[in-house]
Amino acid sequence: EREATSLQSFLIPAVAYVSDDGHIHEIALKGTWQDRDLTAAAGAPVTYAGTPQLAAFQRSDGVSMVVYRGTDDHIYSLYLEILQQGNGWQEVWHWADLSTITGSPAAASDPYGYVRSDGISTVVYIGFDGHIHDLRLEGGWIWADLTAIAGAPEASGSRPVPYVRGDGINTIVYKAVSDGHIYELRLDDGWKWADLTALSGAPPPMSDLSAYVRSDGISTINYAGFDGHIHDIRLETSWIWADLTAISGAPGTGYRPYGYVRSDGINAIVYATSGSNSGHVYELRLENGWQFYDLTSVPNAVLGYRPVGYVRADGTSAVVYLGGSVWHIQEIRLEKDGWYWADLSDLAGAPATGSYPCPYNRSAAAYVYLPSIIRQ
Repeated sequence: EREATSLQSFLIPAVAYVSDDGHIHEIALKGTWQDRDLTAAAGAPVTYAGTPQLAAFQRSDGVSMVVYRGTDDHIYSLYLEILQQGNGWQEVWHWADLSTITGSPAAASDPYGYVRSDGISTVVYIGFDGHIHDLRLEGGWIWADLTAIAGAPEASGSRPVPYVRGDGINTIVYKAVSDGHIYELRLDDGWKWADLTALSGAPPPMSDLSAYVRSDGISTINYAGFDGHIHDIRLETSWIWADLTAISGAPGTGYRPYGYVRSDGINAIVYATSGSNSGHVYELRLENGWQFYDLTSVPNAVLGYRPVGYVRADGTSAVVYLGGSVWHIQEIRLEKDGWYWADLSDLAGAPATGSYPCPYNRSAAAYVYLPSIIRQ
């Protein structure tokens, strides 16, 4: 017999964002909320200051990655390597220029990353040609022009949204530049396209799109229309449209809503209001019909914008958003006895931001000594 050292890998909640100097920061829950400047840590190129949209996700090989558009309109990645140092572990961030590696064209939109149903890690973006381009990690990084392959209509400049539908089909939804309709590119015996606005009879979008799979397996796309209502296009036996604002009586918005499934299985859409009631963060939830709740009515919570909902690695449903007079990362989380608010930037000592927050669960490491019984 002998005792051996084992590495225990796990996930931790984290929020990536861009500070006013174009650096990418991460606030991660490592016992306490802690801030790190990932751009400085990796020596990576900066991104646009202002309101860029990052994409942070865990690749199928377990590597945590943040993708963004640089000021040269290249697509860059920051990726995390965990190295052993003695009895401890060190987190080392690296960067790569995916545009140079693949020879792909310059980006006109921010990128979005996801893992396909076949396990291939993929980054999508819109080029200046209006085409949707795909960078996928398959042995090495490979580029493809999906618009050209599918013969699909050209996209507008707003970011395309990839996701895996409830039926396992890899899909990218986007707004077309020609008619403003919502289109779908899907990988179904080759890349094909469909006009979801025409199929569902839904009104055209004003805001960016969000897409998710509900807890009942229904694939869903949400957006704000020109009427200030939140609209829902969902795939049952066919594509169906619903006006969730009219159904629920909830306040409207001109901003993008964001749908996700809470840890208790409830389908929820979070959004910030615009107009005279601007800055309230609401949750629309499907619980005995569509109901709404003002999350910023939680004690001490501040008004804000750009909310994103996710389930933290510890099983807590949380909504992160920008709020306060200096644009801090705010969190409203659902505990067993109700919703609670926290200013994550204050807790972590992190700099202010103007970008969209991007929460995700990323890899981390802890070392433990576990007894290992070895018999010859």
